[in-house]
Amino acid sequence: MKNLKAPIDLSSIRERKQVLVAKQQSTPYQKQRSALEMEFMKFLESTSQRDMCTAIPDDTVDFLIWKDSFGKRAVHCDTCPLFGEKSVLSCSCPKRLAYSLVDSIIGKLRAIFKKYGRSAIDSPFPGLANPVASTLVKSYLSAIKEEQLAARVVSKQAEPFIFQDWVILSSELIKRMNVQIRSPSQLFILARDQAFFKVQFFGGDRAEDLGRVKTKEIRYVPGRKGLLFQPYPQKVFARRHFNPFCP
Repeated sequence: MKNLKAPIDLSSIRERKQVLVAKQQSTPYQKQRSALEMEFMKFLESTSQRDMCTAIPDDTVDFLIWKDSFGKRAVHCDTCPLFGEKSVLSCSCPKRLAYSLVDSIIGKLRAIFKKYGRSAIDSPFPGLANPVASTLVKSYLSAIKEEQLAARVVSKQAEPFIFQDWVILSSELIKRMNVQIRSPSQLFILARDQAFFKVQFFGGDRAEDLGRVKTKEIRYVPGRKGLLFQPYPQKVFARRHFNPFCP
């Protein structure tokens, strides 16, 4: 056997593994999934005395119904005066989670069970099948979707933010920055928002990347005619130079 190129340092290898795991778990999605996993485990412990390896589809549906009680979207009955309305007035109708949000929770739970080795869609052996992939859970999602559609509950679509809207917003921020009575902290916040909205607008759908950009990842292009943002090695994009105090 040939000698290795370098001595084996198990402590450094384990330390490197811990660093990689910590970085992976620090993403927003992983934090949400970890919080959901802990919540589901506590629910199982408090209700069925089961765990992630022995949970059944009924446990998943019970958990989703429990989560549904924390929803904020009113599902009006056909006798409610607000039926079909998008009014914010309160009524006695129950408030539920939007079915699109329930669908997202189901997707996260499916991934969580895969982590425990329960990736099979169906299996005669206990502890192998993914309970979230069962027909019972799919039927539950279909039922609440039909219920909300029948109550005229539809997901709100975001209004497009056009160039004229950006000009108005930028002008308003400049107007507030030019007010003489202001504190340094207020001026900083206004200038920060002005810069953020401008870069976000010209960045298009890169808003998520923009929120993670650090100061050291911003560079001037040659001639100072623009800015270069490089939050990730594979994602490089340049935008024109801007002054936060100008519209």
